[in-house]
Amino acid sequence: MRKIKLTVGNTPVGEALTWAYPAGDGKKLFLIPTYELHVRGTDDSGKNIEETFEVFRFGVQQRTTTSSPRVVGLADEQTHIIKAWLPEYSVHSAPSTEDGAWQVYGNFLIHDGPDVPLSQSNGAYASVGCIEICGVKGFEKFNNLMIRLGGAPGNDRSAKLNTIGSSQQMEITYKKASRPPLKHYIQLDGSASPETSQFFESYHQINSEDEIRQLVASTLQDSLSPSMANIAPEFNLTLQDFAFTLLNQNSLKFTSSALGFPFENLNVSGLITEENGRLRVLLVGVPKSEGHHPGDLPGILGQLLTPFNFLTIQQYGIILSNDFIPGKELIHFGQAADDKMILKPGLNIALLSQLSDSDGVLGDLLSVVEGIIGDGTHFIVWNIRDTTPDFSLDIRIPKDIDLSIGGINIFGLIDPEVSLSAIPPSVEVSGLINFSLPPLNIALPGSIRLGANSISGSFSVEKELESFPPPFGFPGIHLSTLQLMIQAQLNPFNINIGASGAFYIGPDKPSNLPESVTPLSPEEIPGNNEFSIIFTTQGGATAPILLSMYLDELSLDTCITAVTNKNLDLPDFLNAISFHQVMLYWCGSPTPLQQANGALAYPGLGLSGIMQIFGTHVYSELKITSEKNISGAFILDPIRVGGNLLEITGNGKGTPTGYQGAATVSPGGAMMQFDTQQSPYFTCSANVSVLGLVEAGLDAEIGNDGIMFELRENIAGLFSQSLKVSFKSITDFEANSELDIQLTGISIALPLDLGNIKLNTAVFGGFGASFKDNSFSSYISAKFEWNGKTFNLGTLTVEVTDVRKLPEYLVQYILENVAKIFEDLLQNALEWLEAVLDKAIEFVGEVMEKVGKALAHHFEETLEASAKLMKNVGYIAIDTGKALKAGFEKSAQEIANAMKEAGYLAEEVGEVLSELFEMSEQVIAGILNAIGYTAAEIANVLKVVLAQPIRAVAEILKGIGKTAEEVGSALKAIGEPVNVVSDVLKGVFDLGDNALNDILKVVGFPISVVDDLLPHLKHIKAPHIKHIKAPHIKHVKLPHVKVF
Repeated sequence: MRKIKLTVGNTPVGEALTWAYPAGDGKKLFLIPTYELHVRGTDDSGKNIEETFEVFRFGVQQRTTTSSPRVVGLADEQTHIIKAWLPEYSVHSAPSTEDGAWQVYGNFLIHDGPDVPLSQSNGAYASVGCIEICGVKGFEKFNNLMIRLGGAPGNDRSAKLNTIGSSQQMEITYKKASRPPLKHYIQLDGSASPETSQFFESYHQINSEDEIRQLVASTLQDSLSPSMANIAPEFNLTLQDFAFTLLNQNSLKFTSSALGFPFENLNVSGLITEENGRLRVLLVGVPKSEGHHPGDLPGILGQLLTPFNFLTIQQYGIILSNDFIPGKELIHFGQAADDKMILKPGLNIALLSQLSDSDGVLGDLLSVVEGIIGDGTHFIVWNIRDTTPDFSLDIRIPKDIDLSIGGINIFGLIDPEVSLSAIPPSVEVSGLINFSLPPLNIALPGSIRLGANSISGSFSVEKELESFPPPFGFPGIHLSTLQLMIQAQLNPFNINIGASGAFYIGPDKPSNLPESVTPLSPEEIPGNNEFSIIFTTQGGATAPILLSMYLDELSLDTCITAVTNKNLDLPDFLNAISFHQVMLYWCGSPTPLQQANGALAYPGLGLSGIMQIFGTHVYSELKITSEKNISGAFILDPIRVGGNLLEITGNGKGTPTGYQGAATVSPGGAMMQFDTQQSPYFTCSANVSVLGLVEAGLDAEIGNDGIMFELRENIAGLFSQSLKVSFKSITDFEANSELDIQLTGISIALPLDLGNIKLNTAVFGGFGASFKDNSFSSYISAKFEWNGKTFNLGTLTVEVTDVRKLPEYLVQYILENVAKIFEDLLQNALEWLEAVLDKAIEFVGEVMEKVGKALAHHFEETLEASAKLMKNVGYIAIDTGKALKAGFEKSAQEIANAMKEAGYLAEEVGEVLSELFEMSEQVIAGILNAIGYTAAEIANVLKVVLAQPIRAVAEILKGIGKTAEEVGSALKAIGEPVNVVSDVLKGVFDLGDNALNDILKVVGFPISVVDDLLPHLKHIKAPHIKHIKAPHIKHVKLPHVKVF
């Protein structure tokens, strides 16, 4: 395991929406800062890895519905060792699919956070101090990094996470940070409810003018910062000389003489209003001095507008808004005929300019319509939401326009309007456009954009649809919407003209049809129930480049309705056959175009989609190219019926990469592909299983190298084989097979009466056959496992032309070569004994008798070695005794001694002597004593194995020479209580109380127990001999007397 270091930063890197957990209602939102979590470690190659994640560090807590929210979290500098990985944890405050958490300590965790911190699309996340990993799949990426850096062994992801969590190698440090203030979030978009906008609620609770100024400033900052982020990342407004007027309960007007960008040197007035929960913020600035060109405007604004220096400015004003506001007269210059403007979120600029003084590329483009716009002063509006301004021109044009392109009269414009863009330079003219596309001549609302080297346009058709012929010539297909488009390139000159629309099938028009369809380019393909037709015009000739139609679902009765325009009711079983994500196309483009369902439209005619047949999905596609090449594919879902009743699978890859349809085909099903032009020309794959008993499979391919296929067969787990075939010509054939043949119930006799091998195993390996130059040859390489060991048969030359005869051949080969195959077994007594014990080798008759004779005569082992071998393998004592008695002409004491030296217990040896040699208890005890077992071990044999009463046990022990003290110790060792031992010793050895008292204490019974047993000895006193000295007996030793 490797060390992983986590560091939580103390500098905010962004903001996130949150709610007060746990008692907040989830609607009242707050803003909290986000921080960076730095991760450092090394990967398996030793490379240093450093990555950062955006995270929650602090949160807002509200303990009860009546308590106040407050900011909480770990602010002090501190370091902790991660305690554990918690796989069952799930996020409590918002929906999340990324479960699990790392425990820092207590309830402080590291877990999943929002995909987008400032978004409410999936619900705002809440925290009371946990580290929450932000970003799409952010927590999953974090965990992947922990696995990469942790070095946990194994392949199981869950096990790796658990190992890392408990490894004590994951450390987290919190840098000291200032706890952020509680910051309310004021909802700014139209989705806000009255409860989520608190500006005027806060206003009515404030008494001081300075607090109102701060409230207005923070509201302006929060509402305008998102749209200004790309223009001015450090956008910061400062209100000075602030004055305000409350127009009504939900409307505040204010003025200020000085603010930051973009209001340098401008006098500013503003308005904050709330309507139906929507908060609208508006700032209008009028300059204190005038500029001459856009680049002369103050600060960053002038830098942004430098590309428009081809314009001459007479007057201008700057407006900031957080919402779309249509048609408002916000700045009146007194010279423009119409100075109303449509405000867009972000920075808006209104100005008066003399367009006739324009120069550069836009000046050239304006010359195309100079007879229309005139040379007067024009009111111009910019909207800037990025570093590239959206520049628009609002002019009333007094007459219609007729435009010709390349000598072809394509369209005319009625009541047009003009917009300009500088990057890239273009002029857009919109209005009611008279479009000439034979056989139709209709006026459509739309727009035309003129670029430096291109022209494009789009138009909507709504009222004239009934006059259009049905798409593709089917009377049951009706148009519901239609869009026309044009794209022209000026050098070299060519025009793409097309139509796209939505349609419905059948005589009844559905009520939920789309009102419009987005105009399409050649790279775009229609959506559900939509179609597209695109033509290109080059050199005066028009040719189609793409025709396509797409449906999410198509049943058999819908197909018939499309042709007949009549609703039909087909039998239910036919309605179980349907088509999904159906794309029919004709593509004239030289390069493939991607379709709406993710499949590619290749040059030529094509069909793709999902067929559903009685619940099974089949992906199918057909392509016919202009070179007369035909290709296609049919890929089935894996089919599984009734558990293992029927299974049909294969190597199908499922629906193609990039496929976006709702109905998909899973990988692993049967498949077939064909292509008439390139190798492989044909490919198929299928596996069939019936009841889990019979399994068969086929993989085939036909290509430049000939016919190659693989057959697989498995019958009830008894016979399994895989056959690979390569067929290049009538004289060039080769086949290779993987073998897996089950051999059961086969008995093979070993030589020298060593038993019969019971063979229940699988023979696996390979079989090969070839026919080349009129010569046939075949071989087999095989091996099998028996009793935990692998036996290799090697490579054998065979004359088998039918693989079904291979099992019979293999059995016969093993029978004929048993001595060679099992040569190691026949020379290794240990392996042979193991096989006998495992019953892998069987005998007819008494098994242990044959084992003993084999050890003595075939393996030539000694009595002692045989006993140790059988003990090590695991034979029980009685079987070892039987084998040794039958195989070796030795006495009972010699056999008993050999078993003792092999490690058998006295009880086991005693049982062998009793059952196999029919000896008396006295003789057995004598043998056990003679070969070195202790008195206690012998006593236990007499009591447990030979079922002798305790007095008889003592008498037998006395009979083999054991003293009263030895007998007493033995009886105590086998668990006899003091009173029993006392009675037995007194009776067998005729002991007096004093001698009995001494022995009981010497053998280890507690003094108090002995004294309680012989209480009359405890109180005997002899004061008359208290002072007798006997120095002459000073050195006499009395071993049986214990001094207390």
